[in-house]
Amino acid sequence: MAKKKKKEESLPISAISVKGFKCFRDETEIELRPLTILAGANSSGKTSIMQPLLLMKQTLQCPWDPGPLLLEGPNANFTSVKQMLWRGQFDDGAKSFNIELSKGENLKVKQTFRRSSGKIKGFSLSSLEHFDNGKHIKWHKTMKRKELEDNIPEFLFDISRSISKDLNKDLIWYIDFERCIMAVSLKIRKSSHPIRFFKDFTFTPIAGFIPTIKDIIHLPGLRGNPLRVYPATSVGEAYSGVFQGYVASIIASWKDNNNERLEQLCNSLEKLGLTWRIESSYLSDTQIELLVGRLPTQKQSIDNDLVNIADVGFGVSQVLPVVLAMLVAEPGQLVFIEQPEIHLHPRARVILAELIAETAKRGVILIIETHCSIILKSIQTLVAKGELPEKLVKLHWFQRREDGSSEVKSRDLSPKGAYGDWPVDFGKVDLDVEQGYLEAVL
Repeated sequence: MAKKKKKEESLPISAISVKGFKCFRDETEIELRPLTILAGANSSGKTSIMQPLLLMKQTLQCPWDPGPLLLEGPNANFTSVKQMLWRGQFDDGAKSFNIELSKGENLKVKQTFRRSSGKIKGFSLSSLEHFDNGKHIKWHKTMKRKELEDNIPEFLFDISRSISKDLNKDLIWYIDFERCIMAVSLKIRKSSHPIRFFKDFTFTPIAGFIPTIKDIIHLPGLRGNPLRVYPATSVGEAYSGVFQGYVASIIASWKDNNNERLEQLCNSLEKLGLTWRIESSYLSDTQIELLVGRLPTQKQSIDNDLVNIADVGFGVSQVLPVVLAMLVAEPGQLVFIEQPEIHLHPRARVILAELIAETAKRGVILIIETHCSIILKSIQTLVAKGELPEKLVKLHWFQRREDGSSEVKSRDLSPKGAYGDWPVDFGKVDLDVEQGYLEAVL
């Protein structure tokens, strides 16, 4: 039996585990690598396993306080808790779901969201579990004070004792909530309300994961039609909601600041055979027009031969956010791209795989959901040629059981780019179609 590889300690999130959410009846984990590939049949759970994390992202970034989870948002959109919980044909289904985040082998934080039973529908955050180097604590929202004190790290008592002495007040820790985060905060023992000053003394084991969750770049499979005019947006390190809405403003910012990444973007689009140039133009303080080279290569074109992005094929507008997201992302940042290959010619998909590999080698954590056998085979080829270290790649194959629940088969690539008995059927389908054609014409 092959020795199991340790999870990467340096990644901000090394694994995601989900249970009770949609098609995931059982605890289901995917390990993350700089290039994490999610593949499998339609409706097998590839996007679903990322949605609890996306729900947390949109909840944390919401301009108002939506409570434990913002269900109807830009990254994940639900109108009922029934749509989110596992439900089989012959059982009552799950009453809660949990998401567990890992950093290496020894640090895990699990939060459980339970379906609300009162008049206010939705979810409540019912418990948090923290595993750290063999130590285990569990908090739940109805904990008694003594039980909570038995599950609080000692250093928190040192803090409360010091503050209590300075203020001459008897302070206690209590379970607190901040949107989708469970924490403990300080309050005066006999007070029913925390004092605002003490909100600065809040502790949660999930704190180290929060910046990573908020900074996720998410590019869904449906990226919209190209527009003749795009609204101007702010450009920064974090991108609330889905990424495609920021594309025009990022390009305009790079142009204004002579950012070298604009040239890299143009070079990548030319490699893909789509266009050799992209320009932005402010039509007003709030409107940006995107112009692209009418022909795919510079040697075919003159400098001012540009047209509006809405006047060229869908391939440009659909892959532009993909390439841009990979250039924008910093090492250690999570980028979740659904179906990066849509509207691309097969030759362009081979080049796209090379761009994906280059991004992974920079240390960006790319999570790619794909149905494309060409991308998968191209990644294998890059590994076999020694151009992409196999340790950077993790393959996850999603499939449905007969009862409708999903399971995941995970594999590493060998130095030759092989993935063993991973149950991928892309190649078999291609061969079956080819064989069917040959039998028809012979």
